[in-house]
Amino acid sequence: MILGILIEHLVLITQCIKIVFFVKSLLEPMFANILMSLITCYDYAATLFFSLVEFTSDDTRMTNVGDGLSELPAEIIRFFGLSTSRYASKHPKDHVMYESLKTYFMEPGRYGFTSSDLGDGKYLALGASKVVVPVEGPRNQGALAVIIDSKKTPFYHSINLLEMICNALKIDANITPNRGHWEFAVIYVKRLEWFFIYGRRQDSTVILNSLTNSSGHDTLMEYHGKQISIVQYLEQCYYVEIRFHHWPLA
Repeated sequence: MILGILIEHLVLITQCIKIVFFVKSLLEPMFANILMSLITCYDYAATLFFSLVEFTSDDTRMTNVGDGLSELPAEIIRFFGLSTSRYASKHPKDHVMYESLKTYFMEPGRYGFTSSDLGDGKYLALGASKVVVPVEGPRNQGALAVIIDSKKTPFYHSINLLEMICNALKIDANITPNRGHWEFAVIYVKRLEWFFIYGRRQDSTVILNSLTNSSGHDTLMEYHGKQISIVQYLEQCYYVEIRFHHWPLA
């Protein structure tokens, strides 16, 4: 069994840093208009026992549904949650979604926005969050509202793992890392999600837990009854050229 992966062959999946903050700003109406104008709603009367009559962003009459809200509120709210996420989920080149409630522009420049670079491999992404809630509608009838809030969230760039660590430490990958470098890197990469750039697993991802104490050259495994290093295994099985075998494994 391979105990680790050479960090020079992992690339970080562009992902949200855990620090998230909400921003109410002048961008909010624009996000609302974008999402509202692109939603396609379907009549699910056969399964949800109600039909969608109107879905507009008018302040006084945002959503108006037929009979069924009082009988099946959870199902109807779930339907609206899915329908209002449909456009973003069907356009992965334009939007990236998290937990079906948050969406971010993949290329904000196409919509007139700029992403601020924060340094250390991070940038500020622009997006929106939304939630569907029941409210008292026109003439005291129950109705649903989609509440949209603009978001600005720090993300990591998609970058090679070793390059990311070296950039953060401000060192060259050719040097032999010391204990201080290792301790910093273990904390820096923990719980980040990465994908492979070699072999048959390039479509799969891994979540990092730690780094090995030994290098790829010094870490051994059993292969066909013999003890070989991880570096030798990758070279023999995947024909991968290992340039930085003195670094630890992920």
